[in-house]
Amino acid sequence: MSKELNKRHYSTRELIRRIAAYNKPFWPKITLLFFLNILATPIALLKPYALKLLIDSGFGSQRMPGFIAMFFPAGFDFNFTTVAIVSSLLVVVTALLENINIFITWLMSTSVGEKIVLNFRIILFDHIQRLSLSYHDTKGTSDSIFRIQWDAMNIRSLLLVQLPPLISSFFTLFAMLVVMFAINWQFAAISLCLLPPLYFLSKASNKKLIQDWYKVKDAESIAMSVMHEVLSSLRIVKAFGQEQNENDRFFDKSNEAVKGNIKLAGTAAAFSFVVGMLLAVGTALFMYVGATFVKSGQMTLGDLILIIAYLSQIFGPLQSIVKNSNDIQSSVAGIDRAFSVLDEDREVKENPFAIHLSRAKGSFQFDEVSFAYPEGKKVLENISFQINAGDRVGIMGSTGAGKSTLISLLMRFYDPTEGT
Repeated sequence: MSKELNKRHYSTRELIRRIAAYNKPFWPKITLLFFLNILATPIALLKPYALKLLIDSGFGSQRMPGFIAMFFPAGFDFNFTTVAIVSSLLVVVTALLENINIFITWLMSTSVGEKIVLNFRIILFDHIQRLSLSYHDTKGTSDSIFRIQWDAMNIRSLLLVQLPPLISSFFTLFAMLVVMFAINWQFAAISLCLLPPLYFLSKASNKKLIQDWYKVKDAESIAMSVMHEVLSSLRIVKAFGQEQNENDRFFDKSNEAVKGNIKLAGTAAAFSFVVGMLLAVGTALFMYVGATFVKSGQMTLGDLILIIAYLSQIFGPLQSIVKNSNDIQSSVAGIDRAFSVLDEDREVKENPFAIHLSRAKGSFQFDEVSFAYPEGKKVLENISFQINAGDRVGIMGSTGAGKSTLISLLMRFYDPTEGT
């Protein structure tokens, strides 16, 4: 089994650029999905506002905000009952907008995602079919199946499940910070102080996660190859009573993947724990500073509740960014495996100046032909003979003498190392 997956080939940016090239027909719908995810940001800003409205304009004496008062006649009396009704309606309208957005996003994401995966699988399948037999001899059938069936699915996860929420989280974070600056700059300053340590923690975690994900996917592919080998040659396994040995071999290889997944979970959980404690410290600072401001009259209770609500809206995107980091590294590792197959050159290449045969006569000639499998000694050396159409020829030799290789060269499953 190849060890190529233990190292990274492409950066995330390079992979996204390549994915974009392969999915040009889907980009209008993908762009719309990104827009729908970003649209969730202003909806999120509205959610805590109903509570502030009820506290400050219902229980308190603040005037109704202009963007709501404009829907009522001039001089309208906003008493407690009216404010309570408006606040309740705002909750319902916000929920309606949010759920419509989720409904459309869900349907489009499923439809586009399935088509993207199918398109990428077809590209992989077509390319793998056309690769030389020497590639399949080296990698094995199960490795190709794993990349087509499982690694290809990561393109949907990255494009439609992980990147849109990640980008939306950054938009939400920016919008929340702007709003908080408008209410009270000290609170926004506390939020900004949390960003640098979170950035460096995320960068360190991603570097560790990406390497571990390559190893896990490599181990999973090897475990699948054991299963495929055994089930495709079950008669031989049963004939020699090797069921237990093969079961042990499958367990050993699968256990490597299990240990890798547990290690990944530990890394992600440790990172999440540190981030959670950092955010808890930030929340504690918010509550202390906010309580002193309300007591001194620098801000209203409604403003404090709004800020605390926006605080959860800020920390939500931050935690989403943290969670998506682990998932994105998993998808990047899988997509990189898939693209590494597409980068494989075809060893048996067609000569652009080859003569087209409308009908072959049936005669052929080997002239000083030698052949060696990759990383192996020569199987055939300086073989020359000619067979005319209609001749019947028997090929004799001991096991490993090169009889099957000779026929494979004739069928052009391989090209000769030397000769014509």
